[in-house]
Amino acid sequence: MGRGILTATDIEWLRGEKEYASEKAELNKRQDIRDRVFQALIDFELLASELPDADRQKIFQRLSDESDSHGAGESAAVIEFLYKGLNDLTIDPNYVAAGPKETSVERFLAFRNALTTGIARGKSEYTNPQEEPPDVVTVASNAYLFEFPDDDDVRSELETDQWREVNKHSHGDIGDQDDIAFFLQAMIQRQIHERISARHKAANKKLKDYNDFEGGEADRS
Repeated sequence: MGRGILTATDIEWLRGEKEYASEKAELNKRQDIRDRVFQALIDFELLASELPDADRQKIFQRLSDESDSHGAGESAAVIEFLYKGLNDLTIDPNYVAAGPKETSVERFLAFRNALTTGIARGKSEYTNPQEEPPDVVTVASNAYLFEFPDDDDVRSELETDQWREVNKHSHGDIGDQDDIAFFLQAMIQRQIHERISARHKAANKKLKDYNDFEGGEADRS
């Protein structure tokens, strides 16, 4: 089997089977892995759009044949990696303490946007000529596809100027550190859900809850 993003030495090191004699050598190894993974993620844009269909099919046929889960387990690991990676920034308390700015809201929606955009692009290739590809792919609004930092971490990042700024725009009695931390998180959550609701409205879909099909009462419409 040929190598992928990781070399045999990379795999040994990640599994704890290899140690380096110096801290510098280990730092170089970590940097090397980061650079190759970063470039691989960039390369997937080209793979998704330009790799011939027959080659993509052969890759996943092999994955299905050689995997105990028919490729589901390996694909789940890819999604897990993307979820963790895109949400690493959302658990940084600085983004909450800075308030619900446009850039912070986009960070919280990054995984959801990647998921829905990727599905929409994929569906556009499989759509029958008589059908229109979806303009918007929606995910249920109660599906939390983002993470928040701990409240204690947010409070520790708040500065006096930020307290004053929040109090200036509030209409209540917000004033202490705990209340402001809660208020900032609530404001960001509100903007996130307003953005999600706008997408649902644009899709002109009526969202329904889907139960387990095995129960026999699922709504398939």
